[in-house]
Amino acid sequence: MGVWPGFESLLATNIPHRLTARIDFYVYVRTLMAEKPPVTTRDLGRQGRALMRVAGARTGKNRWVRAFYNAGSTTVRSVSRVLHVLWLEVTGLLYLLLAMVGAAAAVREYHRHAAGSGSTGKMLLAAFFAVLFGYFGLSSFWRSRRRK
Repeated sequence: MGVWPGFESLLATNIPHRLTARIDFYVYVRTLMAEKPPVTTRDLGRQGRALMRVAGARTGKNRWVRAFYNAGSTTVRSVSRVLHVLWLEVTGLLYLLLAMVGAAAAVREYHRHAAGSGSTGKMLLAAFFAVLFGYFGLSSFWRSRRRK
């Protein structure tokens, strides 16, 4: 069994053989770990980029791989465009529904104001809300038409 620096006094004592072997092994593993620096994420990123570069060069020569890649990218591009248009139309509908609720509140506040019990501020705030959300809804529909 080898003697490690700093453990001469520990090994010279009456410690059972198994325990000294464990201590010896522990010190050996620690020195091995200290010699090798840990792998950093930058090194893994560099290795990953190199791997993808080699894989891309190898698969770029295969017609089937290129065909599947082009088909997949075309499908993803088309589906994402459709989903974006759908998102714009759904949000436009929700904005227009909120504008209708605001317009109904503005009409209700106008009737209260005409009867003498409502305030002008609430009526103007509800009208501003209706106009603003109406603009949001219409602009969302206009944007969805441009995307088609």
